[in-house]
Amino acid sequence: IHMHYTVYLKDVQADSLREVGIKGQSVATLFKKGFKVPPGFIISSRLLDLILLKAEIKNAFSSLNSELVQRLIKNFVLLPEIIDEILDSYHGLSIGIDTSASSLLDTKEELVAVRSSYIDEKGNIPLSQKTFLNVIGKEKLFKSIMECYADIFSTESFEFRKKHGLNFSTAIVI
Repeated sequence: IHMHYTVYLKDVQADSLREVGIKGQSVATLFKKGFKVPPGFIISSRLLDLILLKAEIKNAFSSLNSELVQRLIKNFVLLPEIIDEILDSYHGLSIGIDTSASSLLDTKEELVAVRSSYIDEKGNIPLSQKTFLNVIGKEKLFKSIMECYADIFSTESFEFRKKHGLNFSTAIVI
């Protein structure tokens, strides 16, 4: 099954930087080389690009109103098929080689970390990236994802990226 917005760490390709970001690409590389990296997935930068195309967000963005952009992103409602895809990937983290067919019926919710993964990082950008640890369950997962997206548009980050012509595209590592 080809998923449109998510990719497991094991499936990240070497040329996926524009979709998985710098942190995502690095984590996936370490995972595939056998380092102690827990299983995970990345939400492609294409999802934030899609969110930013919404008219009200696009208008707030063009008028440089970072607070409004943040509020609109935090309250944005994802399409059901995107929610389902992210949840499928999230629940897929609890499936191991020794998982029995009957235990697949009990979807286990894993503790995960949620972190943004910038596409553009030029040198040492003085911008923090939000990281949420010990996230469990659908509500906290989606709240953390939208908070990561909103954080990209904090006043400091927003102005810095505009001034330096940096891309706002960002992936999310789970």
